[in-house]
Order: sequence, then structure tokens, then C-alpha cells
Amino acid sequence: MVEFHAESETTYIYVMKKADNRVKTSALVPAAPASPAVIATTPDGSKRQKICASWENAITGAGQVFEGPKEFRDALHKPLLFLDVISVKPNKHWKLLAATSVDGEGDMFPVALSVVDDESQENWHWFLEQLKASLPVSGELTFISNGKSGLWDEVSVIFPDSCHGYHVNYFIEEFKAQLDDSWSEEIKDTMVEHVKKAMYSCKVDEFNQSIELIKVESDKLAEWLLETKPERWSDAFFKGLRLGQYTCNVSETILQWIPSRYELSVVQLVDTIRCNLMEMMYMRRESSHAWTEVLTPSANQKIQEEMSKALTHSVVCSTGNDGNNNVFEVCDGSVNVVNIDTWECTCRKWHVSGIPCSHAIAVFERTEHNSLDFCAKYFTTECYRLAYAMSINPIPDVVVPTPSTDPSQGTALHPSPILTRRQVGRPKERPADPRIAIKRAVRCSRCKGYGHNKATCKVPIAA
Repeated sequence: MVEFHAESETTYIYVMKKADNRVKTSALVPAAPASPAVIATTPDGSKRQKICASWENAITGAGQVFEGPKEFRDALHKPLLFLDVISVKPNKHWKLLAATSVDGEGDMFPVALSVVDDESQENWHWFLEQLKASLPVSGELTFISNGKSGLWDEVSVIFPDSCHGYHVNYFIEEFKAQLDDSWSEEIKDTMVEHVKKAMYSCKVDEFNQSIELIKVESDKLAEWLLETKPERWSDAFFKGLRLGQYTCNVSETILQWIPSRYELSVVQLVDTIRCNLMEMMYMRRESSHAWTEVLTPSANQKIQEEMSKALTHSVVCSTGNDGNNNVFEVCDGSVNVVNIDTWECTCRKWHVSGIPCSHAIAVFERTEHNSLDFCAKYFTTECYRLAYAMSINPIPDVVVPTPSTDPSQGTALHPSPILTRRQVGRPKERPADPRIAIKRAVRCSRCKGYGHNKATCKVPIAA
């Protein structure tokens, strides 16, 4: 059941989930009081108040229901979350805040979506708070975003132990805006290639080489790159765990699902996304049943490429001053040290991608280890199937929460609607489907034939 409550030109809806006929406030605190959690954005209630509630001892992610924190943690593919804002073209006064991960095939894995009236620091703060309450993931998280609307500050405040980096596509666009207009397109393309090499450099000396090439053309441009904190965008300094994933196509995917010819209400918008997510997850779950390898197809292809490179490497000797026999030197024109115990290689490609580099595979061939055992678990077929094992269910019953009382203030907090500004001018009316124009056939009044009229009739007049 969905109930709408309209006040003048605004419409709002509250989605609550029930457990034992009582509304619960948190899935992580079973002893929480049985009343909805209302968070007022302003004391006077001029802006909206946000309400969140969920089943007791159940966690919902994009509509999936898990029995407890362990199931959700295992289903979350990687400790990596992309933060994006999606502008819905027909619904210009609504924006979607999205947190998405990436599965073992490099496709987006939805975690959380929220409909807001504006991309502001206040809305991001609320969204991240709800995200933290819904993510029982132990250990550090890695966030990727454009850093706008105060995201650099908000992520560090709400997730103090996390790492936060730039979205690659956004950073490249920012870099292009700094290029000199007097440069030719060839020079600009060369500069972009240099900055990409700096971004994907795993070692500091490789990063410095790319910066020096940029400095040859422009000292100012090289200084700008260093001022943007390379630890946020270069693999040589980034401390988070991206596992070779730098972008996420959540915006393009969701925009393809939303009709562009007419405007949807908030409920219709969310339900349209939910229906498409149901189909997407079903298709991925079914397609993975045909996989027979330990790793996903894309990860298996990557490790096969590294195995081909390993054929030309030679394992020189075993090193280890502490008597560790699991440390080896591998020669491929340069010398790299591989430590099997810590899953590390001095080339750092193993750490950055989560898949053993060619140097490590050369060691595995000599020591008769299985390379697949040293891949990050997020690339395994088992982990992929686990993520899509649950089905997305329709949205549960919707009820209107009763006004709650803030114990600190002793005043009742009443939920208020989302206030939106009416668009200027007359609303555009566009049909949902193209109108079919039915044309009447032209008939001649003299010869009674079709396709012409009396003035253009060529039939001779009978005597």
C-alpha cells in the first residue's frame, strides 16, 4: 500500500518496513526503541526531515534482504564504493545520490540510492550517515568520487578510517580544463596520455618520469598536478584498495532505465529502478551458472595474460635475511622481489590489481603453487554468485509514521514534505508514445479515383 499526502504543490511519501507489526529504527541495534527515527534538517522544519527505518536483524541493500551482517559483508563484492550524483533529465528538481560497488566482472553492483532535491553537503552528510548505519563491513573502505559538495570533508568525518580518491574520468576532465588553449590538439592529447601514465603508475619513479615529461611543456601544469594531492589519484601513492577499478557506469545505466519523454513521481522513479535492478540481477545470476572456471571470465583472461608474460621471466634466487624461503628475486630485464607470504611484489601490480603479476606467477610455477589461490576473493566465481544469490523483492507496505518526540528537546518532530521549486513557465506536455497521424485518402470527385483531386485529374472527359 502506498499513501500520498499532498500539501499545495508538494507531495511526499514515507516508506517504512515492519517487523512483528512494530516499526524498528535500526537493523544493527536490536534494543532500539520501536519508533521511527526522524532527523530534522532545520529547527523550524522549513526543509525536509528524513526518516529511515528497517527490519529488526535484517539489512536491506538495493532491495535485497540478508539475514545478518555476515551475509551482507560476504555479498558486498569489494570494500570499494563509488559515490555519484545522477541528474534525472525529466525530473529536473530531483537528483539521485548513489553508492555503488563493482563486481568481479567490472560491472556496477548497487548498494544504496537516495532521492534528494539538491546535491548539497547537507544531503551528502545525511546519505553517508545512513550508509554507514547500513554497512556492517569490518575494515577500511575505499571511496571514489569527484570530491564536490564537501565530499572530501564528509567522507573523512563519517568514515575516518577510509581512503578517498578521485573518479578517474572526472579528474581527467579537470586536467583538460587546465590545458593551454594555444596548444595544438596533438600536444593536448600527449599531455593527457602523460597524466594517465602518472595515474596508473604503480611505482614512484614511474610517476616522477611522467611528471617530468609534463613539466617539459608546462611547469605550471606540473605544479597543479602536485597540488591536487597525488595520493588521491595515482596508484603510486594511493593507500586504498581499488583492485584495478577506476570508474563505475552507474549514471549511464540508470539513465537508460528512466523514460526521457515524461516525468515520473518519486515512487514511480524508485520503482522503475527497482524493477530494472531485479531483471539485471536475475540475468547476471543465471549467466554465472554457466561458468566453470574458478575466476570470473574477465579475471581469468587477465591472469592468462600474466601467465604468458611469466614465460620469459627467470627466478634468480631465493632471498631472505630472516631465513624466509618464500621470498624470491625475479628477473625480466630488471629485478623484482616477490614475497609469497605477504602477497607482495616490488612492482606493486599485484597489490594494485588484486591479481598476481607475472613475476609472482613465475615464482608459483617454480614452487608448484596454484596462481588462482593468490587472487583476491572478489574475483572468484563463488563470490560473484554469492552477491547475486538473493532476489530483489517488491517494496513492502508503506505506512505513515506517527510524530515522534525528541527526548533532548521534549518537542514533537513532525515529518514535513520535500519542498521543491516550481518550474518557470507553462509545463511542457509531451505524450508518452508518439501520436499516430491518420491521413484520409484523397479521392477525385470527377472520376472517383484515389490519389488525386478534380483539379489534377487526367482522366479524359467523356463526350
